[in-house]
Amino acid sequence: MLRPAASTARARDQEFKKTVDEIRNLTTGDEFTNDDWLEFKELFNYVLIKMGHDTLDKLSSHELAEFRKEVERIDTNLKFIEHEKDYEAEAVTMSDDDEIEIAEDFVPWLEQPEIDVYHPAHNGISQVYVDVFDEYIYGYYLPRKYIIEVSIVWYDEDHPKYDDLYDIAREAKFGRIQDIETIFIVAQKSDMTSERVSFLKVFFTHMSYKATYSGSQTWYVIPVIHYEEKITSFIRTYGQHPKLWVNTWNHMMSESDNNPLDDYPYLLWNLNLKHGNRLKTENEISIYWYSGSEYLKQSP
Repeated sequence: MLRPAASTARARDQEFKKTVDEIRNLTTGDEFTNDDWLEFKELFNYVLIKMGHDTLDKLSSHELAEFRKEVERIDTNLKFIEHEKDYEAEAVTMSDDDEIEIAEDFVPWLEQPEIDVYHPAHNGISQVYVDVFDEYIYGYYLPRKYIIEVSIVWYDEDHPKYDDLYDIAREAKFGRIQDIETIFIVAQKSDMTSERVSFLKVFFTHMSYKATYSGSQTWYVIPVIHYEEKITSFIRTYGQHPKLWVNTWNHMMSESDNNPLDDYPYLLWNLNLKHGNRLKTENEISIYWYSGSEYLKQSP
């Protein structure tokens, strides 16, 4: 990982920022064409040089083809979209401390493979952000419900084949190498019981992040598909905390354990939760600033 000072210096480099914007603007279409790929390589080589890395010219034709597949996967994950809805979150009457206290009753027990947590991966959880909504969330009305938005931050995600290039690509695109995944928990206010966990796409004003449900995928699957799902039946719970498993190398989750791997348990309610939705999480983690509003295209 590059030191924060280096990242901050690049954030002030106007030419670097301009190049990154051009790279990100290549995702405006519905497909990543050969012309887009050629332009991407030229721009990305500039980014690599600015970061002190070898250019893509060092890769074999096979490696370059595999890397293009990963670039296309990242581009699809951060796709600029037509702004169809502009929901504004209802005014929050609870204090941040009250929201965190409610969230502590419902955030998951999360199992992550030890090979991803310990040396040499060091991809454990660094922070968890929560935002609690009282019946209204981004324009949707769920009477007598709390809706808890949970954004989990991992120190990194390691690509099984091209991790160094993958990190550079993600840092250039997202302004971070940390991985962030968001889920929603719906709870009954009357008896404070968990009702469901929703894995949904999260939208900002001009971009979207895919949902985080793994389905039946396992650890070494490439590429990983991001599924949307709403889970109402849990194999395991701890009180009102649903038990979830990280099933893929890029931290897609489900209610079942798909891998014969030793797991490290995270009781998320013990991780000093911070207040904030996905947009705030991005703005505290990324070297870029994301403006606009956050919304969903369906109710959790």
